[in-house]
Amino acid sequence: MSASLPTAAEAVKVLEETFSLMGYPARFEAKDVEDGSISVAVSLNGELPGAPSGRRGSVLEAVQYLVNKRLNRAPDARRWINLGLREHPAPRGARPAQTPPAAPAPAVAPTASQSPAATVPEHQPVARAAAPQRSVRPAQVDEAKLEVAPDEQLSSAARALAEAGGRLGRTYALLGLGAEDRARVLQAVKDVPGLSARAEGEGRNRRVAFVPDRPTPMPRQRLPGYDEAELEELDDEAGADED
Repeated sequence: MSASLPTAAEAVKVLEETFSLMGYPARFEAKDVEDGSISVAVSLNGELPGAPSGRRGSVLEAVQYLVNKRLNRAPDARRWINLGLREHPAPRGARPAQTPPAAPAPAVAPTASQSPAATVPEHQPVARAAAPQRSVRPAQVDEAKLEVAPDEQLSSAARALAEAGGRLGRTYALLGLGAEDRARVLQAVKDVPGLSARAEGEGRNRRVAFVPDRPTPMPRQRLPGYDEAELEELDDEAGADED
């Protein structure tokens, strides 16, 4: 017997639990989309940490990932849940139409009626096109040495995640942050026991990684998105390994 597909009501229930644990009161408006997915508009009283004004940001993207992992467990019953900030997101796969490039004009061979002055003499060297200059990649910023103004909400959320990683022996990473926010995160978690934090990667893939001093192996055949009972089970397994 195949599992039932996730519903909009189930998505709203999971979102309410998630934002309640995060400490951010929010309202949700869910609807079914023609492509089979679920669209949810998330309305907040304030801004999420690390999110540009008016944009979804990395925190809402992380919540979207967790909700999809939690509700789409069965391989034969999956519905994508797409979140938007204060409005319903655009349908998945919608892209503006692109105009094909114009075909190059055909080359016209010179005729005998052309003036001799228009031709290039054989002894005159032909000027070569200048080679394109290579763009110089900017030097990587060392976020650990940046001096930035503190952000209490971002620092509190980052420290809570780092403490959970050190306690559970899990490796976490924060993506989608700018250099200043990465610096704030590194300053907030530098004294958290049981793990080390560092900025790694390049360009848009640069992230802040929380690496525990004593990592715990991931259980086999288990999807991410643990509830409280699973977290207690992981703590018991880690304690048994230490004994």
